[in-house]
Amino acid sequence: MAQLLHGKEYKMEDTHVGMFPLTMQVFHNNFSDGIRRIGFFYEKGRFFVELTEGEKTQRIEIGLTGSKVVEWVENEEPYLLGTTGQFAENEDGELVLKLEFAFLEEAARRRVKIIFQRDFERIRLEWNETPGKDLIIEGLESLVTDVAIAPLLPSRFRERSLDMIHLLMAQTIEPMVEAHRVRPGKETETEEAAAEAELAAAVENAENAEETV
Repeated sequence: MAQLLHGKEYKMEDTHVGMFPLTMQVFHNNFSDGIRRIGFFYEKGRFFVELTEGEKTQRIEIGLTGSKVVEWVENEEPYLLGTTGQFAENEDGELVLKLEFAFLEEAARRRVKIIFQRDFERIRLEWNETPGKDLIIEGLESLVTDVAIAPLLPSRFRERSLDMIHLLMAQTIEPMVEAHRVRPGKETETEEAAAEAELAAAVENAENAEETV
């Protein structure tokens, strides 16, 4: 299965999700720029996932038959990762790649389920992490329901706050991101064509404005 993915690269349609677990971002005051691209490579029997956050690209070896220990650098700070990967098929017959990244020096893990769709032209990434949303929600709920704070809050506010906490944590700790396939060279051509079209439209609008005046 890994050979099928070799050379395939994808551009995220939303860049709010990073490799670094949210809890570690907060505790270490080390915040992710968000993943912009992901690529897959199979070379000499070894499987790699390539991630681009901000302007930095890092290639991670994935252990398919056992864990691999690699280094991940987040804003110049290195962290040791234990990586594992597993291929499966979902109920719709789509190829699924399950990846797990264990931060070996921390009590944290990052998991992502990648679903390949439309003949590998699109992917959906479903993220999760440990400690997960249940622990964080428990801490936030305790603030809203604290015996010293709760009496100061209207009951409707408390109820809405709890609902909002659950919704935000689901979106933040367990986000889902879509991505589309990009091909070397063609992406640049597409971006240049879009820029030229935008410039032409701006010139035309300026000319029309002058004629109106």
